[in-house]
This record gives sequence, structure tokens and C-alpha cells, in this order.
Amino acid sequence: MEVCKNRVRERTDFIYRVYRLAPELKPYIPIIGVGLTLLLSTWEFPQAPREDAKNTKVRLSPEELGQLGYLVRHSRKSATEVVAAALLRARASNVRPPRRVD
Repeated sequence: MEVCKNRVRERTDFIYRVYRLAPELKPYIPIIGVGLTLLLSTWEFPQAPREDAKNTKVRLSPEELGQLGYLVRHSRKSATEVVAAALLRARASNVRPPRRVD
């Protein structure tokens, strides 16, 4: 078996967590990092609607998971509240999520 040293495969291990989120926030999951960064800079947590909340799988990178942990520890809010606030902030930002190709 030949080992190819020219190719370097970047490996990012994503972690999947399940949170109860409103369905209208689901399209903004790919840009949750933008929302977490905005929360870290402003510390303003908008309230997300709780009606019609469904269990939603959220993909987080190790960096995003660290930001989420920091916000949960220091803001005294639950992880679900922080994720929902980050998605609301991402929705209000100028960054647009990538289009899905089906």
C-alpha cells in the first residue's frame, strides 16, 4: 500500500447537538458561528419564540462549541437559549447562509 504524502486532508470534527428551536431558525444553522461571534461582542440575547419549537440537530465545530460553552457559563442562560439567540443574531446579520442544492 502506497502512502501519498502530497495530499493533506483537512479534518474538522463536527459535533452534533440537539436543541429545541423554532422552525424558522433552521436555515441559519450553517452560519451559527456568525451569531455566536456577535453575541460575544455585544452580550445582547434576543428572545426566541418558544411556540412550535422542535428538536433540531445543530452541527457545531470545536471552535463554535467553545464559544457556546463560554457564553453558557458566563451569561447564566441555557445552551438552547444561547443557540436560539445566536441564530436570531445570524438571521439579522448581513451574512447569508449558503443555498442548498437539491
